Amino acid sequence: MPKDLSSVSRLAVRKDGSLNPVAQSTLLKLLSVQRPVVLAYVRQVRRRHPDASPQELVQILESQYRWIATGGGAAVGATAVVPGVGTGAALVLATAETAGFLEGSALFAQALAEVHGIQVNDPQRANVLVMGVMLGKAGTSLIRQYSTQQETPPGGDVSSHWGAMVATQIPNAVLNKLVKQLKRTMLRRFTSKQGASVVGKIMPFGIGAVIGGAANRSLANSVVKHSRQAFGPAPAVLPDYLEPDPADSTSAQQDRDLVGGLKHLMTLLRRRKRADAGPGNTTDDDVIPGELAEEALPPGNHQR
Repeated sequence: MPKDLSSVSRLAVRKDGSLNPVAQSTLLKLLSVQRPVVLAYVRQVRRRHPDASPQELVQILESQYRWIATGGGAAVGATAVVPGVGTGAALVLATAETAGFLEGSALFAQALAEVHGIQVNDPQRANVLVMGVMLGKAGTSLIRQYSTQQETPPGGDVSSHWGAMVATQIPNAVLNKLVKQLKRTMLRRFTSKQGASVVGKIMPFGIGAVIGGAANRSLANSVVKHSRQAFGPAPAVLPDYLEPDPADSTSAQQDRDLVGGLKHLMTLLRRRKRADAGPGNTTDDDVIPGELAEEALPPGNHQR
């Protein structure tokens, strides 16, 4: 790894293992979306798919998350091909993409929790939920250590359907300590993976587009896999509070305004649409803020 990229990947964690205060603050802000925004997003998806079963709704959320997350990496890699665009510009784009990926991952994980009837109002508990989904078994093990249900469920493993534990079985007295441990694990693992990914994204002659897209795809697939382990099968019935009134246009606009406030995710969406449309075919005006849920999903099989 080049020296400047190696330095970037070590900014979050000091040599003694402690976290940079700026990195702590930034990470927690990106890994928690305010609950009203999450509810607005799920209602948007529901408006577009009013007849979908809860299981189908989960599949739609997964497909949309993959679609958004895997587009930015190719766009960052492509900048290395453009004459006059150097490593510094590509690094800036990679950093912006990482912010959008984290914000999108938080929205996805919290949206799934709501579909399963798990209401997470506390930002710290939302942090725990999102980091647990992104870390997989490492995150789940930490969550179980601090929960009131520390033993593995009968017939299950440490990853079995732990999502509800975050809202109900982690005492407030240990919540802050758990968040700190998850942050430390998250930063070490994510900066390592993203550091390698950044190198791929800024390679010249289009190679970076391939490596960047593949890295994002791997991360997104991992998050989806861990989310299924966290929440289990979809419920038979969607919670009533997620069912929008189809005749209420005011609420629909309010939901668009709320989702449009996710600036990092909206930036990633613009980049995703440009990558799909090709050079010169898409402008910023083609992306309407807050209409994340209205984008057409790519063709293909959405079965779990």
